[in-house]
Formats: sequence, C-alpha cells, structure tokens
Amino acid sequence: MKTLIRGGDVIVWDNGGHSIVRGGDLVLDGDRVAHAGGRYDGPYGTLVDAAGRLVSPGFVNLHCEVDMSHMPLWMDVPRPNLYAIRSDAWLNDPGESYLFTPDDVRWAARLSLGMALRCGSTTICGINTMVFKRYGDLAWEPDVFAEVADELGLRGYFSHHYRDGVVVDDAGQHAVKWNEKAGRMHLERSVKFIERLRQRPNDRVRGLLFPYTLDTASPGLLRATKDAAKSLGVGARMHFAQSEFEVADVRRRTGLGPVQHLADIGYLGPEMILTHAVHIATDGDADLDILAKSGTNVAHCPVVMRRRGGHLRSFSRYRRAGINVALGTDCFPQDMVEEMRWASVGSKLADRHAASGLVREVYEAATTNGAKALGRDDIGRLCPGAKADVTIIDMRRLHIGPYDDPLKSLVHYAVQKDVEHVYVDGQRVVESGRVLGLDEPAVLREGERLNAKMMEVLSQWTGKSVEALFPPSFPTIG
Repeated sequence: MKTLIRGGDVIVWDNGGHSIVRGGDLVLDGDRVAHAGGRYDGPYGTLVDAAGRLVSPGFVNLHCEVDMSHMPLWMDVPRPNLYAIRSDAWLNDPGESYLFTPDDVRWAARLSLGMALRCGSTTICGINTMVFKRYGDLAWEPDVFAEVADELGLRGYFSHHYRDGVVVDDAGQHAVKWNEKAGRMHLERSVKFIERLRQRPNDRVRGLLFPYTLDTASPGLLRATKDAAKSLGVGARMHFAQSEFEVADVRRRTGLGPVQHLADIGYLGPEMILTHAVHIATDGDADLDILAKSGTNVAHCPVVMRRRGGHLRSFSRYRRAGINVALGTDCFPQDMVEEMRWASVGSKLADRHAASGLVREVYEAATTNGAKALGRDDIGRLCPGAKADVTIIDMRRLHIGPYDDPLKSLVHYAVQKDVEHVYVDGQRVVESGRVLGLDEPAVLREGERLNAKMMEVLSQWTGKSVEALFPPSFPTIG
C-alpha cells in the first residue's frame, strides 16, 4: 500500500529544477515516488503527518568514509605522514596480514554508515582509509561494507581500492614506491568485486572503480582503469589534488599540473569523479575549463578541508565554470547538512562576496549533482518515477526560529539531529531520529574499542606515545 506524507514543504523536481510546494503531499508506492506536489486524494495505506517539516530527496553523499574515520584525534595538530611510517616488512608481507579483523571492520562500518543515514544521506559512495593497507584493500573488505549497507537498508556504491604506488619516507622526504604488478592485481580484484555485486537480487548496492590517489596511481594503471570502467559500464573515483606534495610529485614526474596530466593520458570524462580538487586553477581558469569541457565531476568535502586549514577557491567559481560539483562528507560524522553550510560559507569567504555559495547551489550539490555524477536521474529528486529516497527534517525548532525560506533555514540553521525520518526504496530506515536495526550502545562501545586499537597501532608504528601523537585539549586526569 502507498505511503502518504502529508502537509510538509515538499521539494519537488519539475521542468528540470527544484521547487518547493508549501503544505504539499508526497506519495510513495513501493520503491518509487507516485506523486509529489499538491494535494493527493487517491488511496493510501500509511499516513505520515509532515506539518512543519521539510520533505527533501535523500542526500547523495559522494565521498563517505566507512571505516576508521574518527577525525577529532587529528584536530588542532599537523597530521604526520602516516603513509611513511610503515615498515618494509609489513608493506611487503606476501600473506597480506591485517591489523583489523572482518568483525572490526563491520563495527566500524555500522558506526559510519549508521551516522550517514542518521544525517539524511540515502545514497553514499564509500571510501576507506589506506593508511592500514598496502597496494589495495584486503580481498574480503569491500564485501563487508556492502553487507552492512544491506543490513541498514542504505543505497551504496562501494569499491575495492587499489594503487601501484605507496608513499614512503626516503631520508626524511616524501617518495613513492612503485609496484605495477600489485596495482594490476588489485584492479582485477576490483573488477571481480563489481561483478559479484551484479549477482545480487537487487541493485541497491553497486560498485565503482577507485584508484586511490593521483600520486599513487601510474599513468598505466589509470589508463587500465579507464578501459575497465568502459568495459563494465561503471564510473571511477579518485582522491585528486588534495595535497601540495601530490601536485609537486605529479609535476616532477610529468612536467604537467594534475588536470593537464589527466587530460594528457585521456582519463577525464563524465564517468569520472575527482574528490577534493583544491590545489588546481591557481593561475587562472584553464584547469576548470578542461574539467568542464570533459564533463568530469568534482566531489567537494568542505568540512575535512577546513579542519586542515584548506578550502576550495571557490565552490561557486567551479560551478560558474560549468563543472558538476557534488558534496561528500569524507570523515566522521557524515553530516551532509553541515557540509552544505560549509560549502556555502566557505565559498563566501573565498570569494569575499555574499552572493557566492548560494543555498540553491549547495543544495543541488547534495542532491541532483551527486546523482548526475553517478549517472542517475532517479535519485536526488522527488518526482513521479524517481526512487522513494526521502529525508524529512523537523523545522519547528527553537534554533531554527521563524521559518520563512525552508532551504535557507535548512542550510544555515538546521543541524543533523533535526533529521526525523529517512526512507530508502520506500522503506523507513530512520524513525524519529533513530536508525532502525542499529544497536547504538553496541556500536558506540565497539567504536571506542576500535579507536583505542587504531591509536595503539599508530603509536607502535611511530614509536611515539598516544599522548604525543594525539595531544589532549587540556591535561586529562583519571
């Protein structure tokens, strides 16, 4: 039977754009939207009172870390080069010994993906840290993430990450150690993972290719990725121009900037997603023009960049150039509302202009632009025939105040705890702020254990105490 969500301010998709129907109705029929807009007078089975609520398409989170991502550890201190602290013996272990067990990874995924749902994301593109990896993920790891997405009812895109270079320390300097054979082996594992996902009874969980970073993926591996993406009919993602070392290393090896290098090897295109892209276009708009003309997508993660003292220069500038810019959370707490806010405010700061980072731009980035990057026109919008992925936000809150423009109130005043209900494929997965099927006390308990385990591993690798690596804000007693 149909679900009628009645009386909310419904953000509908019509004639190629979003509009808001105040006091409108939304009808879900199975996994699809049957009606979005004015009053619905047909039959229904379940009625949801949405008065005082904003009824939005679920957010599309294009870069969501799903494992050891608890960033407060690194706040207020320069982050050391974690990739250069691993021993050669560990890095070249042919048995691929691992530090975190499948059960560890499962609990970490529950914490991160549960939080993504809690914050209104209905589609996520998962990443995981490669600090504790060699040239690629362990063979079993991406399947664990897919299983947790199934467990929580989330729509997910997952990858077996790979690279043929790893960052090492060479006499105190960053360097990259190459292993072409290992990179190709992990690309093959990635292809097999995508093929396994296609054998599942539904396609809510899908696969993408993911050469991890530009400085650790050789031109040969990137060309092979492009060929594999075309053969499989999937997209590919990559961390891109996120550090000054990366840009300098690419220039040293190729004589080109990051964008020109990818254009030169034929890697760019509408199936490609470049995450971060902050250290480009420093001498004009030529880089942006190349990305726009190729149709390449950019995933902007403003919060994690600002935690490290960086920012995009600027969100609206990239948009004006014609680039499809979407949003991701990267690290914990996977809060897309906060990402929209910082995308808007950060753009205003970068451009020093109030008319930069407009609310409509950042909201599109969190919805339809993310869908476009994934090659989809059935998510990130509410219209008949679209997927029944819905996020309902309670706007009758003191911290929101007078509720005149729903989207401006969402982006600049709302917080993640205002997300009340979330639906994926027409099934309610968050009810009254609670992620259904998630044992929150157990997840938090296991999260504490894993956090301590991660700190201990890094302490052993660096030879520094946990307190030296992660200095507390104040002296801690007890």
